[in-house]
Amino acid sequence: MALGITFSSMSWDDFEKRINVLIAYLVFSAEGFFSLLVCTYRFLVVWQRNHLGVSPLEPPIPSTLSARKRMRLRWRRPMTLIIYTLIGANAVIIAGSGLLASSMNSDNVDEARREANKGKALRVAGTAVFLALVQIFGAVAIWSYRRHGNRTLLLILGTWPLLTIRGVYGILSVLITAFSYYSSSTFTDSGFSPTFIVGEHVLGTLMEWISCGLLLSTYFTSLSEEHVERHEGSDRPIREWEERGVEMAPKWVRSSA
Repeated sequence: MALGITFSSMSWDDFEKRINVLIAYLVFSAEGFFSLLVCTYRFLVVWQRNHLGVSPLEPPIPSTLSARKRMRLRWRRPMTLIIYTLIGANAVIIAGSGLLASSMNSDNVDEARREANKGKALRVAGTAVFLALVQIFGAVAIWSYRRHGNRTLLLILGTWPLLTIRGVYGILSVLITAFSYYSSSTFTDSGFSPTFIVGEHVLGTLMEWISCGLLLSTYFTSLSEEHVERHEGSDRPIREWEERGVEMAPKWVRSSA
């Protein structure tokens, strides 16, 4: 947001500085999507702990285990894999944005084209990983809703189609020139083209803001909800989790309890 405000408030007389700010904005344009995706998973984990007693995405590790084994099991949690996959995909997107930005300043046409193609490939690959993780989130959220759905989970689940649209737009913004910051056709004498503005504001920014609003609204719906007893760090048998409707605990948790 700071980069966007800075770019909008700068005069075109400082053309080079304004372009540099725009490039910085492009490089970090995926951070909002990244942050929202992390938040949706964390909200889902907390909901599962509050209403199912344990989260299959981040199951508890018995405190009786050795420190070494607890550390090893932490790395085998689904959430650990998801978070580090997101971090890797985010790094790929940033690298792709950097290549696309550098191609805009290259004097060599062939080199600029090669860098642009590499940058596009990296951005598509990284965004595709984001989109795949959105679908995994949706599948787990739907499973949870069928087990013990309520208003709070419905709000969390509501972010799934919105973030799916955001992910698809992220790929389209690389492949379709009308949606791309890096295409000269995006810019007109009076500013950005109408097609680009509609795409960026409706398919991109609006989807993120509505998703954020849904997550924030879960605070109010959760005030009147009853929570079950959590089993974090507990040595209680897995059968108690199953009695609460959680049958999805990973095998390694079952064997260690």
